[in-house]
Amino acid sequence: MFLAPIGYAAEGSKTGKCDRYVAPQSRTYQEGEVSHEKMRARTRLLQALHSKDPEAIKQAKADAIKAGYSNEAVGAIGRTPSDVFLFSKLPEADQQAILRQANKEEFERYIGHAHMKLRKPMRDERAGKQTEAAASMPSFTPAPKAGAAPPPAATAPAPAPAPPPRPAPPSPSRGRSNADDLLRASPLSAR
Repeated sequence: MFLAPIGYAAEGSKTGKCDRYVAPQSRTYQEGEVSHEKMRARTRLLQALHSKDPEAIKQAKADAIKAGYSNEAVGAIGRTPSDVFLFSKLPEADQQAILRQANKEEFERYIGHAHMKLRKPMRDERAGKQTEAAASMPSFTPAPKAGAAPPPAATAPAPAPAPPPRPAPPSPSRGRSNADDLLRASPLSAR
């Protein structure tokens, strides 16, 4: 009997969806050098943007493009916060879990960077939660007019009461968001 190590499939078997998270493929030496050069170019660009030196910014942008960044990616480096950028690179399941547990502010921060096919369903789901709360409030129904037929009896069961609101989670420490904690607890992250 041959047992395949975690992340490798036995010959002729199908690999699971989670295999790519358990054992990531290794990079060739050359690809590793390119990614290190891109990382250094990004750091130099962020430093130049922080210093607000136009000549240094121009040079750092040229170096980043030479390292392999696209013009669009270079433009986004100073504008997109790192947590939002990393959120955009997550698998759909993780994004969905984070968005479901996010408060209103975090939801608005991340929803625009979620996978396209998640945006509308997640917005609808969030709106559904808000309309459920509004539906549980009593509403005014006018009295029937004299001589009019009585309204038909309602046969639908009464809606279940909404669960009590959860207390707000403690604010994250400086430089970290709730996304960090949710990613750490994700079943897909094997650390």
